[in-house]
Amino acid sequence: MVSKRKQKTVSSSTPNEITGLPETLPSGTIATLFESGRSLALAISESLTIYQLFLNSDCSTAREPACYTLPGDACAIVESTFGLLIAAECSGRSALLLLQDCEFITILELPGKITQLAVAGVQAYAITLEECDRRVRLVRINLRQRSIVAERILDHAPMKL
Repeated sequence: MVSKRKQKTVSSSTPNEITGLPETLPSGTIATLFESGRSLALAISESLTIYQLFLNSDCSTAREPACYTLPGDACAIVESTFGLLIAAECSGRSALLLLQDCEFITILELPGKITQLAVAGVQAYAITLEECDRRVRLVRINLRQRSIVAERILDHAPMKL
């Protein structure tokens, strides 16, 4: 279900260029800067790749320390106080995963696809869309308790957090 592979480091010889990142990204790629801009997470379908960024005036480098296989297609990635929080959708359900110390911890599963995800402190906020009945919900999740603490049905799907 979750796998990790080690990768290489490539350095840049051109100013204002970061070498070691993919030259192109497919449509639907999810990208998130985290650790105060020192790291980058890229999710392409079921693959999550973490890059450490080393930026200076002479050369800029991206090192890929790990690549993970998710249990479904990535829907969202946000940084929390506990680590990266990743939503992955498979078979009409979304798993909310916390990446801590190179391991995934399943926080919980929700029906439908997570279309938006945000974090404030120990609370995560997700908007889910259930395809079968087009129901949209706003869900508040306590990351410590690993449980839904509040939810509300919304009137329409194009909501942003």
